[in-house]
Amino acid sequence: MIKADAHTVNAFIKSFLNYLTFLEKEMANDSFNFNELRIIFELWEQGRMPAKNIESELDLDKGYTSRILKRLMNEGIIQREQSSDDRRLYYISFTEKGQKLAQELYNKYEKIIIDDYSQLSSEEQIRFMGVLEVIKKIDDNKRSH
Repeated sequence: MIKADAHTVNAFIKSFLNYLTFLEKEMANDSFNFNELRIIFELWEQGRMPAKNIESELDLDKGYTSRILKRLMNEGIIQREQSSDDRRLYYISFTEKGQKLAQELYNKYEKIIIDDYSQLSSEEQIRFMGVLEVIKKIDDNKRSH
C-alpha cells in the first residue's frame, strides 16, 4: 500500500477549491451563489425530490437549505408540494420558469467544464476521469459509514 502524502492531497484540495471558486465567479453573473447552483443542478439531475434529500445529498445545513429553497420559491424558480402520504414531507420541483432557467444554467456550466476538459490531452483526460472515479469511491465509502 502506498502511503498518502498529506502535502500532495492538500495541494490537490486547494487547487480543486480554487477551481470551484473560478466556476462560481463564472456563473456569478447569473445571481446565484455556489450552493444555490448546487441545489438547482441537483434538482436538474434528479428531478422532483424531497427537500430533506437535497440537504443530505449536498451535505447542507437544514436551515441554510431552507433559506435557499425559500428564495428560489419566492423567485418562482421552484415549487413545493406536500406529500399526500406523509404530511411532514415536501417535494421540490421546478416551475416552468425554473426548468428553463436550470437548462440555461446547466448548459453554461457544462460548456465551461467541457472547454476546460478539452484543454487536456487524451491521456490526461483518461487519467482525470480515473481520478474522479477514485474520489467518488472515497466519498461513497465515507457516506456509507
